[in-house]
Amino acid sequence: MNDKKWYVIHTYSGYENKVKTTLELKVQ
Repeated sequence: MNDKKWYVIHTYSGYENKVKTTLELKVQ
């Protein structure tokens, strides 16, 4: 697998998790 591609996927999924956590905190 391409390192650059893996980095983008990893960064994007990490960003997605951050957004999800932020939304959950706002809901509570």
